[in-house]
Amino acid sequence: KLGVSYYYKPYKLQLAAEFASDNYGTNLLRFGAEYNIYEGLYLRGGIDNLFLNKSDEPVKPSVGFSYSRVLGNYRIGFDYAFQVEQYSSSDRHIIGLNFIFLKLNKKKKTIIYLRFSFNNPGFILSISRR
Repeated sequence: KLGVSYYYKPYKLQLAAEFASDNYGTNLLRFGAEYNIYEGLYLRGGIDNLFLNKSDEPVKPSVGFSYSRVLGNYRIGFDYAFQVEQYSSSDRHIIGLNFIFLKLNKKKKTIIYLRFSFNNPGFILSISRR
């Protein structure tokens, strides 16, 4: 995989693209954009499965939004995405809750990120120090 992104600050717009290739000779592109409407609210849109060597595979468009807010040493957020699924009886609705615990001190910043997804029940936990 190879990806690039660019943040266009005057318009609060993030653009991203990714090229993916596998051992079976499949090459595809993904594109996406995220627009920061105002503090904590983002709109997203993208195209997945834009195959370069398979013309019979349809693309998967998606749209979504996220909202988060800082409350003390916590950031709490909600994500929603809708993705068109051509080979399924229904499209995908992806919902997630985010809890980010910010532990601040003068030297380093520790971020504990906990995410729960309703579509793939389970938690994602990551810890980083800056």
